[in-house]
Amino acid sequence: MKYSLIEVDNFKFVKIDNGLLLIDTGSPFSYFKNEKIIIEDKEYKNSAFQKILKFRMEEFYSHLKDKLNDEIIGLIGMDIISSLGITINKKEGFVSFDSIALKDGVFLEFELEDIKNQKYIIFKDIDVVGMTKEGLHSFILDTGSVVNVFKNTLCAHAQYAYRMDYYYPSFGRTLTSDFMFFTLKSNNTLNIIAGANIDYDMDMEFEFLNVDGELCFNDFSWDILSIHMGEKRIYWK
Repeated sequence: MKYSLIEVDNFKFVKIDNGLLLIDTGSPFSYFKNEKIIIEDKEYKNSAFQKILKFRMEEFYSHLKDKLNDEIIGLIGMDIISSLGITINKKEGFVSFDSIALKDGVFLEFELEDIKNQKYIIFKDIDVVGMTKEGLHSFILDTGSVVNVFKNTLCAHAQYAYRMDYYYPSFGRTLTSDFMFFTLKSNNTLNIIAGANIDYDMDMEFEFLNVDGELCFNDFSWDILSIHMGEKRIYWK
């Protein structure tokens, strides 16, 4: 089944039941204003984190409501995506809860890790090249963010790119960060992206997850992106 894709300020939403759900792989849990939704004929209910996520989505909607025709009614997190997979087709404007192996595209392999009963997609052994602190690093996939975010220790050795304001849903506020250029190498493919030098609170979360940052894929060039849970790969072209 295909659902409409709505993009606003680089955030990606799927339209279900006349409302919008943020596609957020950085959230281990989903939230729905109406307590439950039906996807692919299966019912999904709210998690125990309903109150926290409800407040987060209300703040998020108040920030974007002047740019939207529909209300933000929740988010799709890893509890759903890890069981179904997801494909985001920007070219044709739809989202489907399945996986596509894009044979003529590129991919990154990932591991689905369960950390204290919370699932995360983590890319491991990504080479960061052209810096003083080179080597292999791990990053979480967070489609609920509009910027790539890296640990301060990694940013300290990178080339300055620019300074920018952006809204970060997890914090519920607009942040101002310095961005650095990074060149990531995986599967013989080089991707030049910009990453934010985030604050202390986010550094602590990265320590908890044992990663060096998060990738949102907005800096990667693609028309179709597919998270293939069976093959443990994220494809894009």
